Amino acid sequence: MKTRQFRRASPVYFDTAKPALPPFGRMCHNFPAFRALAMLADGLAERFSGAFAGRSQVQPAEWILESGGMELPSSELTRQLTELGLNVPAEIRRCAPCVRRLARGLPTTDTVWIDALVVLRRLTPYQARRLEAGQGEELLLGHQYVLQAPVHQDPVLKVFEAISRGRKTKSLVSCWQTTSAEGDEPLQRLVKIIRSLASCRDRISALPVETLWERGQLCLVSPHSEGESLSRLLVRRGRFPEEVVRGLALDLMRQLQAAEPFAVHGDIRLGNLRLSRSGELVVLNWGLMNAAAPVVTIHTPLPEDAHDVLAPERIDGQRRATVASDIYASGCVLWQLLAGRPPFTLVDPLTKIAAHRTKVIPDVRTLAPETSEALALLIRNMTAREPNRRLQTYAEIRQQLSGSGRSRGNLREFSRTFELAAPASRIETPKKRSRVPAMAASLLLTAVLVTVAWNRERLGLPELPNVVAAIEKKSQATQQNVKPAAKTVETNAPRTVEQPAVSQSDTAPASKVAAELTKLPAPQNNIVQLSPDGHYLAASLVGAGELVLTTDPERPATIHIRDAALSLTADRVRVEHVRIVVEASSPGTASVAPVQVQSSSLALEHVWCGLKKDHPALAVVNWETTESRDAGRLLVRDCEFVAYQDLLAIEGPLSAALFENVATNGTLALLRLQTGAAAGLKVPVMLNACTLRSSGPVVSLPTGQRLQRSGRISLQGADTLVDLAPGEGLLEVRGNDSHAGWDTHVEIAAQGIVVPQDLILALVRNPATQTIDELDAAPLMIDGLLSGRYQFLPPPAGQNGRERLQIESLPVRFSDRLPGVNPARLPSPLADF
Repeated sequence: MKTRQFRRASPVYFDTAKPALPPFGRMCHNFPAFRALAMLADGLAERFSGAFAGRSQVQPAEWILESGGMELPSSELTRQLTELGLNVPAEIRRCAPCVRRLARGLPTTDTVWIDALVVLRRLTPYQARRLEAGQGEELLLGHQYVLQAPVHQDPVLKVFEAISRGRKTKSLVSCWQTTSAEGDEPLQRLVKIIRSLASCRDRISALPVETLWERGQLCLVSPHSEGESLSRLLVRRGRFPEEVVRGLALDLMRQLQAAEPFAVHGDIRLGNLRLSRSGELVVLNWGLMNAAAPVVTIHTPLPEDAHDVLAPERIDGQRRATVASDIYASGCVLWQLLAGRPPFTLVDPLTKIAAHRTKVIPDVRTLAPETSEALALLIRNMTAREPNRRLQTYAEIRQQLSGSGRSRGNLREFSRTFELAAPASRIETPKKRSRVPAMAASLLLTAVLVTVAWNRERLGLPELPNVVAAIEKKSQATQQNVKPAAKTVETNAPRTVEQPAVSQSDTAPASKVAAELTKLPAPQNNIVQLSPDGHYLAASLVGAGELVLTTDPERPATIHIRDAALSLTADRVRVEHVRIVVEASSPGTASVAPVQVQSSSLALEHVWCGLKKDHPALAVVNWETTESRDAGRLLVRDCEFVAYQDLLAIEGPLSAALFENVATNGTLALLRLQTGAAAGLKVPVMLNACTLRSSGPVVSLPTGQRLQRSGRISLQGADTLVDLAPGEGLLEVRGNDSHAGWDTHVEIAAQGIVVPQDLILALVRNPATQTIDELDAAPLMIDGLLSGRYQFLPPPAGQNGRERLQIESLPVRFSDRLPGVNPARLPSPLADF
């Protein structure tokens, strides 16, 4: 970097003709007593005048910084910081020690100064990213509001926390991206709406206070409220209780009814509804959508979640927002809060719009059966497709909800449940007690016993027998009469607490029973009933309807895969209470997966599977989904997999996957999707109470056209621990083709998945070139990932069993149990593994 010449005009600079001197030399000139020292200082200054050239207008603080090897911020950064309301000279002096520590002797670039300002909390991380990207002008709106942090990011609508430069008050700024062809017409419409709502400001919380037109964006400034949007709370918690939904509905209807004589909201959705810490429902963006997009067509850009609540008549007749359309949107919002998801779980916005136009929203009790009939009927009447069949007024809805909603205090308690922290450990630490009383009592008792023994003759007590001699005589007699016992070997070592007791057959190595294998029996009424503790050789099984492979839950059978794979073909396949052992010398399964399944749905319950590390298979299970209405549904519950390959390679679209109480050790990808998710669907992949030990990515997506046709994978779950192997990422894109737009096909909406602190979020793996690159995950939707410190400890010496999980620290969680599997529910493993 070029050396900067500080010749900027400023009233705080020293305007002198001589070169600037060190502070001590300048002091010598001011005091006659030090005139000799002053002459010496002048001589040194003249000798090294070349080193001071160009510093005739340098500030003392700047000279000190440069004499320490530090370079000041650039003029461009200084200008941008000044526009953001920072006192640049004072901040430079305050940040100098921190900059020196961060630089560690290296050149102090603008990035180092920005990092120091973030450390001292003079800038937010979002502001730092914008300044480093050269987009500092975007942080200032209307020369008054400074953006601090994003609250909601959307291609159409962005919401920021902002601060006023003069008053230092917080605000929420919503920015709607408009087309340049409209000019300032949206601003005029928005100003008219906000002025009409001014008369009901005392009855509506967080009404907008100002409108702005900045860089083609229609901006709306609203008062700041501490809290989160209902969309984020729904992701964090799941379905809301009915009492809470009724209370929120009452508050929403009250505010909409107050504004009805003046204007309609026009954009009722979860993203615009915030629950404050005081239990108050705050409605944002009044009239913003009506001003930016008064008439909606299929080509109108809208926020992502707006398609979940769009009334059919707004598309069919291209009508403006009305009370009827807001009632429809409010009914969809209540449906989402009760069910935990939108009425139509589709990815494509056009498909969602078509569903609202052609389909009837199902009864909410299909997903939330605990909902009362009265509330379910109310939502049905609010979400009728024809406007004239809906409830017509907010007062009528409030009348049906009155007397059953929760009070503001109860809503406040519900809001505070999101701030509670779960304990990092369930082990209670006993309180330390003083040891002085115990020691005093023991000393007193010892003194009493010694006194009694010393005076036993005076007290008339009998003499003490020679105990040592008696023990020696008894020991000699025992050695003469008792024969030495035969030497025994324990074959069933004690388990740890995490490992439940197993039967005697569990400890027998698989090699000893290899000669006793029998072929799998044919299905009887689509059920293959295996003998308890039996050992079978894998074969091909075909069934109609649902094919069930099962045995006694207390004494599971074992299937050995050697020359041929275990092939299961049916409409639905269920495998339960068995153990599957894949032997290393399996020439017949070298190029395929040891377990081959062809069905529309697959369920694995209480299954243990072991695969040696040197096995050449690419995956443990290869599942080919068939074409049907419910194709691609996967259930894995109470299972353990010890393998060093991909766990499930799925050929065909995946529509849903649930992993519950599943433990893996050494597996690569948990799910390798050859064709991605089902097109047009948001596919949930749930991980509940799972432990993935030394694991690879949870989901591996394809590239190229297969990726473009894929739906969206939604990684969800709670109480799960994902221990990634070194160099592995949580998500993976695998293939030789383009992976552009991968972040639109996957999202993370968990409620407490614990990951390593050095997490790599996403990778791209090219099998042709054997290269692995980290992907930029900034555009990815992420929620519910928690980083913690933990370690796996081996079982106690001399005991077989699973590794023990030791938690060192966990972040704030909303569960009262530790993350990971419940070992008592897992099947017992074989001794060879």
